[in-house]
Amino acid sequence: ITVVSGEKLDVIKAGGEDIRVLSARLPSLFIESSFGRTFPRFYIRGLGNTDFDLNASQPVSLVFDDVVQENALLKGFPMFDIEQVELLRGPQGTLYGHNAVGGALNLTTKVPTDDVAFSTRLVVGNFQTSRAEVSASGPLLRGRIMAGASAVRAVSDGSVQDLTHPDRPLGTTDG
Repeated sequence: ITVVSGEKLDVIKAGGEDIRVLSARLPSLFIESSFGRTFPRFYIRGLGNTDFDLNASQPVSLVFDDVVQENALLKGFPMFDIEQVELLRGPQGTLYGHNAVGGALNLTTKVPTDDVAFSTRLVVGNFQTSRAEVSASGPLLRGRIMAGASAVRAVSDGSVQDLTHPDRPLGTTDG
């Protein structure tokens, strides 16, 4: 098991905005995608699946707040408001089901606190890239009920020119 949290996780996330920033920064983990941020494929110790079919079963599970993300569309989310990342190598079928024979990547979001907390972050880069993050947390009923909310907005004009569609550069994001 490899666990990353706190300042080390902040440093890793500074290198990019999506889940692919974890690739090669955690031992035995490789993440690739032929479609930019969307449809990432996970490999642990070389075990993975190169099938592009949305219904293809993957041998590495992605678990987000104890919920297995089985659909490939759900795996390409941007990483923000994450408290901890755990990489579990080897078969994890007992905890995460039959689609975890290679291992599991477990992401945990920040838990709401009893203290009022608010944070914002704005990142601006080349290729008309911008990213805004906002999160808030606090008590609804002090000592009993806490709530939190977070949102992210990322926009990029892309960095690769598609000659067949010059009006839409590859890598464009708006979401």
